Amino acid sequence: MMFKAMKSIIVFSIMVLMSFVFYSCGLDNAETSDDYLIERSSFDEGTEGWVAEFADYPEGLEDSMKLSSTHSPLYVSEYVGNVSALKQSGYATNSDLFMFVKQEVSGLRPNSRYAIQIEVELSSQLLEEYAGDIDNPDFGSFLKVGAFKEEPVTILEEDIDNPEQKIVRTDFDKGENDKGGSDMLMIGRLEYTPFGETPIMLNGANEDVLLNTVTDSEGKLWIAVGVDTNIPVFQEISYTFIFVQFLYQESL
Repeated sequence: MMFKAMKSIIVFSIMVLMSFVFYSCGLDNAETSDDYLIERSSFDEGTEGWVAEFADYPEGLEDSMKLSSTHSPLYVSEYVGNVSALKQSGYATNSDLFMFVKQEVSGLRPNSRYAIQIEVELSSQLLEEYAGDIDNPDFGSFLKVGAFKEEPVTILEEDIDNPEQKIVRTDFDKGENDKGGSDMLMIGRLEYTPFGETPIMLNGANEDVLLNTVTDSEGKLWIAVGVDTNIPVFQEISYTFIFVQFLYQESL
């Protein structure tokens, strides 16, 4: 799986079989047929239905860790003008933090299996003095994508080392920091931009390994995109584009 750094708008790697269909439709936010559906979010006007969540941190430390999610301008592009983003930020005080966004998708066939590709454009910004940490191969921030029949949520678990402390965890298997799990794929390691500089835009996709999941009885499922980090720094993740393709496989 490859993760690429780019300073231009994301270059889509549309599946060859579907490329003519997708680009001939004149898409707005979503287009659908009996066999496929595509969704795209550019965050020009708002969060566009995406919900931000945080995990892998001690309960009650939300304020001290400065956990925040906003929608705001990111930078001005000479090609497209103002670029806005869905932003998540936080300080991984325990060298462990998972910041993710999720969205429920409808309009699919009920009780059916879909192959799913997710393409993401984002940036990662942190303070210059921590540049050495993120260049260390033992540390980093890693982009992950997943698809779920049920809503992916966070739960409270007891801290093994401190029974009086609860830890906010995901109820799904996202894998370790630099690896995927049974519910999410790790598709790349982030580069960073120091605060105060025009962000380097990154893009990644699970083009090599498609996600597979099934819809519920109403033809709905959930998509999640997140950044898993083990760097003890304050970091801001800005999503500027999320593009999702759903290809029908079979009815169950």
